[in-house]
Parts: sequence; structure tokens; C-alpha cells
Amino acid sequence: KILLEEMLGFAGLDKGAVYLTFRDRLLVKAHKDLPGGLLAEISDLALEAIPWAQEKTLWQKGFSKALPQAERVARRYGIRSWLWLPLRVEGRLLGAVVLFASQPEAFSKEKVESLEKMADSVSLAVENARLYNESQERLARLVTLREIDRAISANLSLDDIIQVVLEKVIPHMAVDAVGVSLMDWERKRTILAHMLLPSGVRIEGEAFELSNSLLDELGIKKAAVVIYDLQSDPRVQNHRELIHRYNLRSYIGIPLVVQDEAIGVLHLFTTEPRIFDQEDLNFFATLAGQAAISVQNARLYNAALRRLTGMETLAGLTLQMQQYRDEEEMARHLLLAISKVTGVGMAAYFSYDEDSKMVRLTAHHGFKGEREGTVSARFAFPLGEEKGVVGLVAYTRKPLYLPDAQKDSRWVPLGPPIHSAYFLPLFNEDHLFGVCGVFSQELDGLSREQRALGDTFASYASMAMENAWLHMKAVAAAQDWQDTFDSMMDMVYIVDRDFTILRVNKSTAQTLRIKPEEFLTKKCYQIFHNLDHPIEVCPKVRVEKTGEAQMIELKEPFLKKTLLISCSPLEEHGGQFGRFVHVVRDVTEQRKVEGMVQQLEESLAMSFYGVTQAIAKMVEARDPYTSGHAERVSEMAVLLAQEMGLSGTDIEGIRVSGILHDIGKVSVPAELLTKPTKLTDLEVAMVQKHPLSGYEVLKDIKFPWPVAEAILQHHERLDGSGYPEGLRGAQQIGLYAQILAVADVMEAMSAHRPYRAALGLEAAVEEIKKGRGTSYSPEVVDACLRLIKSGRWPEV
Repeated sequence: KILLEEMLGFAGLDKGAVYLTFRDRLLVKAHKDLPGGLLAEISDLALEAIPWAQEKTLWQKGFSKALPQAERVARRYGIRSWLWLPLRVEGRLLGAVVLFASQPEAFSKEKVESLEKMADSVSLAVENARLYNESQERLARLVTLREIDRAISANLSLDDIIQVVLEKVIPHMAVDAVGVSLMDWERKRTILAHMLLPSGVRIEGEAFELSNSLLDELGIKKAAVVIYDLQSDPRVQNHRELIHRYNLRSYIGIPLVVQDEAIGVLHLFTTEPRIFDQEDLNFFATLAGQAAISVQNARLYNAALRRLTGMETLAGLTLQMQQYRDEEEMARHLLLAISKVTGVGMAAYFSYDEDSKMVRLTAHHGFKGEREGTVSARFAFPLGEEKGVVGLVAYTRKPLYLPDAQKDSRWVPLGPPIHSAYFLPLFNEDHLFGVCGVFSQELDGLSREQRALGDTFASYASMAMENAWLHMKAVAAAQDWQDTFDSMMDMVYIVDRDFTILRVNKSTAQTLRIKPEEFLTKKCYQIFHNLDHPIEVCPKVRVEKTGEAQMIELKEPFLKKTLLISCSPLEEHGGQFGRFVHVVRDVTEQRKVEGMVQQLEESLAMSFYGVTQAIAKMVEARDPYTSGHAERVSEMAVLLAQEMGLSGTDIEGIRVSGILHDIGKVSVPAELLTKPTKLTDLEVAMVQKHPLSGYEVLKDIKFPWPVAEAILQHHERLDGSGYPEGLRGAQQIGLYAQILAVADVMEAMSAHRPYRAALGLEAAVEEIKKGRGTSYSPEVVDACLRLIKSGRWPEV
């Protein structure tokens, strides 16, 4: 918009538009004073419909008979002549500037030539802005990947990992809804762990069934699926209501794959039709890869944690059951324990009476609306009787699963609506204790894992009743620990006080390609560093000195990897540390990504510098007498800042402020800037508005420095004699503006102007000396004088 207004001001016109290309079309991105009807007709043009799009085109002596439609549109809105200037960089069409005039022959040859040059500057500025935006988008994606990787790599909570993915993807990746499903291969479906829909709506924990074709593509073939129009695609018919409710249009599904197995799906949706390009697909595949590893780690961790919780529950059950003498009290505790182990909300215990050969309901958990006594009296079954199933399970001593209990002729309703049930006999050798049942209100609602946990519980509970299960519990707990140890994706190993390796997990053996038994008796520094002594920054040595866990990062030349190594002590008897657990993570690729981020940040800085240079040149193009003024003021201001000992950040801010300090002159008529005679009071007032105009242009741009404030104040003086606000003193006038004031005066007095010849360096020095402490900052003036005396001040 700024560039368009600059060109219109130069040409003395008030109507125009700037187009930018988008694929095979030209779209209006900025315009001024165009009637609504005209804007509607020309705002979106197909390139193939504009034969003159690539060339400068001028109409001002009648309109081409070959283009009757353009002539009709022009005459309808009172346009008598117009100029089309393409915006090109290296032969590539970026867009065009079109200027309209209500009078014929509004464009002289000289004016057209000047406008062409200005269009070249516009092209450069547009290209720099485009590169800046592309770099910013890539940077945002890389930063998002880094943030997600950091967040999920340090997390073993499945819900937290999924929440990180949901919350980070939408703000940065131009999608409107995102979800993560986990594969349930037992039922050949996906379980919707979480979905974040437009307007912040969340769905959790529901079945999210995929059609057979989608399940085959995503789960079996492990291939990405892209759907341009969800609302008409037959593969998502079973989710039609959800799609229409939230106006979901385009979709991409990326399988979460770990060790060649699909464990879930990352779903991404947009509310506008969108064609995903290869860069989108590559990014989403990388994101899915990160998420897959972390989700798998979390699932393995949670599974191990559930097993550990189960083992802890069983350990407590054994100790507590020895204290119970009342069968009902023991049964209630038993049901609480099995509910905790299996995660099932309803359970019942049927005790066996050897004398009567009957199995009776002794206690239940999670049932509502039934008193204990009445339920117990109604449910009693003879040993071996099929009706009610309980007597049959007690007799056969084999578990029995009813996936659809209501359709099983042997089922006897227990009160609440139960649709699936699993019965477990509790016995040890010839001693039958009873039957434990767990129930679900869903069809086939008890998973294979839950039934397996129930089996484990029944076995342990039976042995607990006989006080014979302690040894098996220790073995199972040790195996659980080993499974957890081996399931970790990072390298994990344990050493003793002498650095001798005692145990490694599977990941360590696979990564280093050494058999697990070959690690034993070796020193850790021999294996990981190929040395005969510990490294200087060894975390184990630090642990022994501090007694606290330690973490280091190093580039290991022997393995050619960047490693993040943590070491934690394991306390032995007497409070001594006898063993040390090391966790080693390969962060080589992560650091490469961070290096790419740094390179992009540097590229962004260069793009920003190009944009500021282009804007400054556009301003100076209106006044040939001040050509190079902004760059010279910027150079002088930087020298002053360096002489005053300012930080590198402030020096960069002053450089940018110097380049842009006169940007407000775009609002000043060009004839005033080049007028060779004295300005009238009114004309002076118009010129003196340029600091405020510059401030208005830049105030909403989020610079890391006070650029807009410096531009507003660069004509203020310490004694209040400056403009536009008449500020007084260093407390009101910023340091950047104080430096720019001296640099601006030194350059302006040393250079030619249309209304006078150059006054020279001596006159400029005399001016700042005379104004030292009254108009100008003493510190800045002194710095300037030192630079001149030492010969470091630039010539104008």
C-alpha cells in the first residue's frame, strides 16, 4: 500500500491497484480509491485472459478494438487512460501495478520512464517481502518441530504428548482441526485418543472407525491419505455428521509408524478446500515420526506402569488378605484390587462353600441400586450348573468370556445392564476358593489385555489365599522391570563404582551393534569413548562428588554422534552409591534442525535489511538531491553509537532507524522536497509533519528496537525548539533520536540541497558545537568531534 501511494503521488493520480500472482491468477493485494464495482470486476483475473500481463502497456489515445471488454469497463467508470507495469524479478512475473487516470494522455514519456524505474524498486521490495514470508513460515515449522520434539521427548504421559501435538500444530501449520487416533488391531478399528476441532471443541476417547479402504491404506500399507473434498468422498461416509457440523473440507491422514507397525494415525483437517504440497506432506510426515516414537514410548511406559501398579496392588493384597478373617471383608478388598488392576468398573466375587457345593455371591463392586443382602440371596449356583455360568466356571476351573452376555442362554442378569462378562476361577491345586467376575456395559467391552490382566490377578489372588505366591510375584515384577528397561528407545546401561558395565538394554546393544553379553566386565569409557580412562566431563564422576543426578551433552568423535547423557545414582545399603544408571539419547538430528533454524534466522535478517533498503530508496527516488541521504545518516549514526560504546543490539537498531528515518516524506508532495526557493509557512508545516507520518507507518511493526519512536523524535531538540511535539530534555527524547539528530544535521549541512549549495563540514561542526547541551546531546556531540578529529568521520 505504501509503494502504491508513492507511485500515485509521483504520477499525480489517485486511483490504482497492485496485483500479486497466485498460481495462474492475478489477485489485487492493495488498491486506492477504486469504485466498488470496478474493484469487483478486476480483483481476480486469470493470467491467460490478460495478453499484456508480462509487458508494460499504456492506453491513452483511445482503446484497442481487440479488447472491447477492457474498453467497456474503462469507460463505465470514467477511465480515459491507464498504465500497466508488470513486476518482474529475474524474468519471473510477481504481479503488476496499474494506474488509472480520468483524463486522456495523462502519462508523459518521462513520467512513464520514471514509473517504470519505481516499478523495478517495487518488484525488489515485493520479492524481498515474499522471501521473508517464506523464510518465516519455514522457520515457524522448524521451530514447531523443535518445540514439539523437546516437549514430547521429555514426557512419558500419553495424554500430555497428544495434547502437545494438538496445541502446537494448529497455530503454525494452517490447519483447522487435528486429531490423534490409536490403533486397536484386536477390534480392527481406531480409538480416538483426542481431537481438537474448530472453536476449541474437543473429543476424547471415542471409537473412530475407519472404512476398510482407509484402514488398509493407513494401517496395513502405512501410507498417507489425502482427501481434497471430505464432504463428497465415500470413504468417510460414517463420519458425515461430524464433517458437516464443523464444515471440514480437506483432510490428510499420516500413519504413526514404529518398527514397521502402524500404532495410530495423525488426522489433519481444513475448513477450506486445500491442496497439500510436497513440503506440507514432508513436514507432516516428520511430525508424525516424532509423535509415533514418543507415543510408543509412552504406551510402553504406561503398560509397564500398569503392570507395576498391578504388582504393587497384588503385593498389598497379599499382606492385607492375611489380616482378614471375615470372608466378606476380604472379598470386598479383592474386588477393589481387581478393579484397579484391570481398570474395570464393575466386579463381583462368588465364594465356594465346600459343604453345600454352592457358589454364592459374597460381594460386588460398582453395582448401583441393589442392597448387598438381597443380591447375595438371589445369586447362588450349584457347582457345575451351566445356568448363571458361575457354577460351570467353578467346576471346570477355566476362565470364561461372554462378549455378548445378553444373547447367551446361560446368562442370569445381575441387576445393572451388563453386556459382556469375564469369569475367573480362584483356586490352588485342589483347593477351590470361588469365582471372580468382571463386567462391562458395552458389547465385547473387555479387551484382550484386560482379560489377560484378570487372569494374572486370579492367579496371584489364588496363591495369595494359599500364601504361596510371593516367589512368582518377584519373578513377574523382575520381568516387568526388564521389559520396561528393554522397551526404552534411548540407550540405557548400569555401571558399578569402577565404571564396569553391569547391564544394558536392547537399544544400547542394537545401536552400538554389540551383543549384550559382550558389554559385561567392560568399562563404559572403553565402549562409548574408545578411551582407557573416564572423560573429563564424565557425569558419573560428578554424581559421586555432588550426590545428585547429572546431565551433559557432547559430540562424541568415536561414535560420530552428538549425545545427551544423564547419570543417576542407585542407593545401596548404608547410603552409599554402588550403581549408576546412564541414559544416552542421540540428539544429532535435533541439533542439525537447530542449526537450520539459526541459518534461517540469519537469512531473515538479510531479507529484512533488503526490505528496509528498498523502502529507503523508494523515498529518496522522489528527491534526487537527497539520494543516499538515509544511508549516510545511518552510517554516521552507527559510528556515533559505536564511539559511545553502545551494545551490538542497539547499534543494529540505530542502523535500521537511520535507514528509515525519513520514510514519512512519502506523505510530503514531491514538489516541496525539490523546491529551489524558500518554503512558505504552510509548506514548512507540511514538511515538518514527516516524522509523525513516519511514526504512523511504522508504529505497528514489531521491531526489536524503538525504531518508530526514534523516527518520530529525530527532529526534536533538548531545549524544546524541535518538532513535531516540542519535547524537552534527554528524559523525553530517546537516545536513538538524539544520535539521529546529530547525524542528520551533519549530513544535511555537508551536502547539496535544491535551495542552497553544500555548507561544508566546518559549518556543520560549528552548528553542533553551538548547539551542544542546548539543542544536541553533549555526549553525542563529543563523540562526533572525536571521530572527526581522528579522521574516522565519513566524507559527504
